[in-house]
Amino acid sequence: MDKLLNKMGKTFNIDHLVMIFNFLEDMVFLVEVGEDGVFRYLEVNPAYLKGTGIPLKDLKNKHIDEVFESREAALVMNNYKKAIMKKKALSYEENVKIYRQYKTFETTIIPIFLEEQGVCRYILGVSRDISERKRYEDLVTEAKSELTAIVQPQQGVIIEVEKRGVDFFYTNCEGPLLGQFGLTPQEVINRRPQDLFPPEMTETIIEQYQLCWSTKEKIFYEWAGKAIKDEFCWLAILTPILENGEITSFIIYAIDILERKKAEESLMKAEKLSLIGELAAGVGHEIRNPLTSIRGFMKYMRQNKEEIRDEYFDIIDSELESLNQIAGELMILAKPQVMQFEKHDLIKLLNEVVFLLEAEAFSYGVRMIKKYQSSKVWIYGERHQLKQVFINLMKNALDAMREQSYGKLIIECEQTDSLNLVKISDNGIGIPEEILGKIGEPFYTTKEKGTGLGLMVSYRIIKNHKGSIVCKSEVGKGTSFSMSFPKIQKM
Repeated sequence: MDKLLNKMGKTFNIDHLVMIFNFLEDMVFLVEVGEDGVFRYLEVNPAYLKGTGIPLKDLKNKHIDEVFESREAALVMNNYKKAIMKKKALSYEENVKIYRQYKTFETTIIPIFLEEQGVCRYILGVSRDISERKRYEDLVTEAKSELTAIVQPQQGVIIEVEKRGVDFFYTNCEGPLLGQFGLTPQEVINRRPQDLFPPEMTETIIEQYQLCWSTKEKIFYEWAGKAIKDEFCWLAILTPILENGEITSFIIYAIDILERKKAEESLMKAEKLSLIGELAAGVGHEIRNPLTSIRGFMKYMRQNKEEIRDEYFDIIDSELESLNQIAGELMILAKPQVMQFEKHDLIKLLNEVVFLLEAEAFSYGVRMIKKYQSSKVWIYGERHQLKQVFINLMKNALDAMREQSYGKLIIECEQTDSLNLVKISDNGIGIPEEILGKIGEPFYTTKEKGTGLGLMVSYRIIKNHKGSIVCKSEVGKGTSFSMSFPKIQKM
């Protein structure tokens, strides 16, 4: 480097240098070192003007302390003096305040000594704006500190992942959760998923990693199975780390939610049993109606055997079919169901729920109005859980209209290009604004004998179906629940 600096001193020509560095993409500047020790900008290239945002008129022929605030100017000049004193190139990071905004630069400066005078007359500098990179590094450091503090008490894990070629490697790891697989954080670092986990698990893991890497978006997923001894269910959050718009790595934060999942399932079962009890009471008189008809015809036929007609048997069959349908709906809700997502017709599901609640609605003087855009609307989901949501929302609407002289329960279903939309609305008493935001919270209810679990369970079911729900209400005018689900085409 010393020989290079001496050579530059012998052949140094400012005009030639300016012609060269005007074409460079890095920020280049040339500073003159005055005999009185004052540093003055001589030339800067267009990249320097763009990177700093400082106009040329505020730079050229200006002293350093005229460009930067006093503290920053002192730091800049101190670095220049170090390079001159050591007669060597100097590289460093500097945090400079420019127009009330701090920017971080990675800078290399080269002192240029003129041979005939033996003194440094110029400083040639090259800078890169690394503010964005530093910001991401600070965010990662901060996130790691925060997550590490969270991980320990929750027995979770935080892992950094990088991609090398086609494989993903764990580069950092903290937390005890990996103990479920007999692993320590030290054993995970610089290993691949396929080096640590069984093949059936690795496929799911890599699929999610690839999704995060390709979309550059945060990914949430649940990962369940059996570890060394016990079952596990991890909730994992994959957060990409971006630099200049490109992903360089991602952070995984995971906790075991197995106990929480079991608790949620217990709550859903409890709410389902409560719902069945309410339905049983609601459809009681609907069951009595066909029973009365059957008993009447049976009594008449016993007393008038010679007048028995085929039509009587048709009527009895029809009434028995009604009873069978009602009992079937209750049994479907009551018996344990295996979670099985299949393709179903939303219109059919809604009609089955309307049939189940029509008698109760009639007893309240409520009209149930169906507004369907299509005859069939296909959805991918779990039939019994979806019906549980619709029953819950319609029963809530009926309860809100008990005191109405004229109630309307409107069930709407339509489609957009990508969504199936279901809306259940009423003209009941409405929900006050101050408690509207608490709808869906566990154990929060406005009903005297309610548990507050019905809507919480409904919200959870809709989320599990990758859907969304919005509640709107106005006191004295009514309430509406609007749900959206991903659309599928008929196969």
